[in-house]
Amino acid sequence: MAQKKDTEFLTAYLKKSQYLYKAFTCYLDESDFQQSSDDGSVIDTDDERAARLADDYGFDGSLCRDLLVTDDDPRLLFSRKSIPMMRLKKRIETIPKIIHAIEKPPDNSIIPDDAELLTVPQVARLLGWGESVVRERDKKGLLPLPVRIGGTIQWRRKEIVEWIAAGCPPRAKWLQTQGKAVA
Repeated sequence: MAQKKDTEFLTAYLKKSQYLYKAFTCYLDESDFQQSSDDGSVIDTDDERAARLADDYGFDGSLCRDLLVTDDDPRLLFSRKSIPMMRLKKRIETIPKIIHAIEKPPDNSIIPDDAELLTVPQVARLLGWGESVVRERDKKGLLPLPVRIGGTIQWRRKEIVEWIAAGCPPRAKWLQTQGKAVA
């Protein structure tokens, strides 16, 4: 339900941005982009909500924040080459991508045929477990040793397939059958 409301909001916000881009002939003061309540706290504006949604789905939320920059010469504000206009155009290009990310999130558990290393979601899919179960059983030493690259945990596909064929033994036993020293 929230996703539907988010996409409806972003669709309306996109139309507003497109309108602003086409009809940017009168100066909009900052009150159009940020409003304060009587107690001085900032009211959640469409721009801030769109920025948070962009951030949540891995896009640059700054495209929706602080659109207008004060210039000494207001004529610069309305030039197609001005920073605010370029940011507005970029916003218009990015919002449909955010909507797509909300409507069709990527399935990280899909396993490409040529994948040599498998991620936690992919191992979970292969084993029919949840991701949290994979992480828990890895910590308990019930899976083959993973390959740790940066902050990611991955397993060699070939080893996981062989481990499954061997009956999914605990890590220590699996390492012994592979002729590797137990750490």
